[in-house]
Amino acid sequence: PFGLRGLLYVRMSEMTTMLAPEQFELSGAPDVANVPAGGSRSRNVDLAAGRCYVLLGVGGRAVTDIAMTLRRGNTVVAEAPAGASAQIRHCPEAGRAGRHQLTVRLAASSGQVLTQVYEHSD
Repeated sequence: PFGLRGLLYVRMSEMTTMLAPEQFELSGAPDVANVPAGGSRSRNVDLAAGRCYVLLGVGGRAVTDIAMTLRRGNTVVAEAPAGASAQIRHCPEAGRAGRHQLTVRLAASSGQVLTQVYEHSD
């Protein structure tokens, strides 16, 4: 789906399968970009109050150090430490929902990075 191929497709498919028993489903299309070493990629995500989300970051073969940050305005809401993949689980409360910024950063590695939002289906 979404024109994905190779390892990014495999990793996203694995995560989708792992989250299915918890009733998380894809929410929108993934964002895919080439990120240089020391670089970052941000995207806006709209999160609703009272809903729960998993925000996923995975990379291609050469990517080994994805770190993620979720912000609402200037406030850091959640962070995931660097690893081969990154995951943030977040359930915004009333008054803290709306537009958020999801940023993935690579320290030393570089390559294709995919971010995907999953939403809990009640």
